[in-house]
Amino acid sequence: MIISLSFCDGGIGRNRTNDTRIFSPLLYQLSYDAIRLGVQSYKKKMKQPNFYKYFCIFAKLFMTNLTIDIGNTLTKFAVFENDEMLIFQSVESLEAKHILEILKQFSLDGYIVSSVAKTPDFLHELLKDVRCIKFNYQTPIPIVNKYETPETLGLDRLALAVAAAKHAPQTDVLVISAGTCITYDFITSKNEYIGGAISPGLRMRARAMHEFTERLPLVDLPTEIGYCGVNSISAIQSGILKGVQDEIEAKITFFKKKNLAGRIFLTGGDQKYLVNSIKSRTFAVSNMVLIGLNEILQHNIRKS
Repeated sequence: MIISLSFCDGGIGRNRTNDTRIFSPLLYQLSYDAIRLGVQSYKKKMKQPNFYKYFCIFAKLFMTNLTIDIGNTLTKFAVFENDEMLIFQSVESLEAKHILEILKQFSLDGYIVSSVAKTPDFLHELLKDVRCIKFNYQTPIPIVNKYETPETLGLDRLALAVAAAKHAPQTDVLVISAGTCITYDFITSKNEYIGGAISPGLRMRARAMHEFTERLPLVDLPTEIGYCGVNSISAIQSGILKGVQDEIEAKITFFKKKNLAGRIFLTGGDQKYLVNSIKSRTFAVSNMVLIGLNEILQHNIRKS
């Protein structure tokens, strides 16, 4: 059973008016948007050192951040205000126009990039006036990384672990991400990332069968298929989809044997091919890497 979740605002429906009551009656009379616009304006214009010092403490409560995930096939980016995702976009290739459009709409406090490839040169030039959190295995994160070779751990997997720990605190978690590769990552109730597994993704399996054989065609993937293919194309499709589904169910069974109260998240661009066929209770979450990146960025800004 799959349960779809949205964690754009921390997974909880917020009453913005009620949220302001913790500050003062004056702020309560202001709308949330007015406060945000005031913060953005002061960040640009305020020059008085003493007042600026105290205002910066307040401004950290209203951080506007850009997170970028450059993957093997797509680049995804989002702008967050604290934990709320304001905009999201997925493109085949990140271009300068995408960043310029964001800068027209928002005054950013910081940005962070996770990339499996070289980061475009224009990115840091366009964002030179915005604080950059350089994300690598040495970047401070709000969980403990117990991977034996942290320098080899994919930053996207690390970001997934951070997002999982944020939204299921003090809980054992398995995160399954279906992308170019399928990754399985385990986070303990003690906020410790302990590792996982990597296997070929759906499209990688399809390409492998086509490229390493003489006659098998390259097939498209349906969202649903039976266990018994009635021709070569449906046989390949069934072998890929049902094979991955069985693999995922086996990982979940292994996880549940040791973590009865654990939580399981399913994410990644290819989750749509799996979401309706996995029998185990699983929470489907979109853009989990971006959510984790935002949490890492906020963690570092607040520590400064």
